[in-house]
Amino acid sequence: MKGRMDPVHGYLIDKGILKKESYDHALQEAEKSSAEINSYLIDKEFIRREDLLNAMAAVLKMRRVEVQADQLDPRLKTIFPLKLLTKQNVVPVAINDRTVDVAISEPMQLMAIDDLRLATDLDVQPVLAKPDEIEKVLIAFGADVGAVRKALAELQGISYGE
Repeated sequence: MKGRMDPVHGYLIDKGILKKESYDHALQEAEKSSAEINSYLIDKEFIRREDLLNAMAAVLKMRRVEVQADQLDPRLKTIFPLKLLTKQNVVPVAINDRTVDVAISEPMQLMAIDDLRLATDLDVQPVLAKPDEIEKVLIAFGADVGAVRKALAELQGISYGE
């Protein structure tokens, strides 16, 4: 892999999920429009969000989870303040002794993980989930829909009207 290609895009190309020519085209177009490359690839249907998350999980050696509110232990919503979960667009999905697995949609949400660690004395382990799954769980936990969507938009670099 040459130039600016990151390991996740290289993985997608190596696995035959994304064509190199499509990546090169998307990179040029995304730069012209100041779009984020992953959003551009998904929006233009070069890849599916699912493929991107699976590639991120493989490259970063993170666990990939599917999250549904009705399958989570109700006690999970009491571990962290709902306002913090909403602001960071994350949800706890499992707890084992002193470790809590927290679903994130962007692997680089390191500040979110640090904030959660500071809010408790638990070890916080990030796992990857789809943004819409996290949104649905936050709403099921009682978060304000507008606040959840605003946090998600900010995370994805999209402006969100009040």
